[in-house]
Amino acid sequence: MKDTLLVTGATGNLGSEVVKTLLEEGFTVKAGTRNIDAIQSAELLEAVKLDYTDTSTFDNALVGINGIFLVAPPMDPEAPAKLVPFIEKARETGVKHIVFISALGVDQNEQAPLRAIERALMDSGIAYTILRPNFFMENFSLGFIAPMIKQRGGIFLAADEGKTSFISTNDIAAVAAKSFADELYGKELNLTGPEALDHSQVANRFRGIRKQ
Repeated sequence: MKDTLLVTGATGNLGSEVVKTLLEEGFTVKAGTRNIDAIQSAELLEAVKLDYTDTSTFDNALVGINGIFLVAPPMDPEAPAKLVPFIEKARETGVKHIVFISALGVDQNEQAPLRAIERALMDSGIAYTILRPNFFMENFSLGFIAPMIKQRGGIFLAADEGKTSFISTNDIAAVAAKSFADELYGKELNLTGPEALDHSQVANRFRGIRKQ
């Protein structure tokens, strides 16, 4: 029987994809979220309330859990203060493996909030896998860029000709599932897409899709 895993941020673009992928791989999943009504019922899936700012939600979320897919609140400078107590509680309850979603390049900046969480996890005594993805491809379809495209018909960012190897949440979720299944302990993995593109190239590809 496969492990029971807690997915934090389970209603987000990435978290929901991870829930789906883990269920397809036969894991039992607890979907942790502040809004349990947003979780659709499914076999092997349990919705559970989890709020990093409310430590009273930790115990129930962690009952019977072997591993955690850990997501920090996005762009939150206070993220370490919220997640470190949760990591400590996970250690106390016997969680054996945490897969943490960080971000590409944070290991080059010891002052970055996500790097502080990485360090706390490494020092926790819990087996860990750190995934550092580049920018999500879904930012254009579901994330912060999507309204810009829909409302203004373009991408307006101060990016000049800078290129990014965008990665899909599908691929990140697949790596997360592999990390649990193969017990990739102590690994720090940088995740990127197959090709670096600037935003003009991205826009041109969208134009090509619209013409089809």
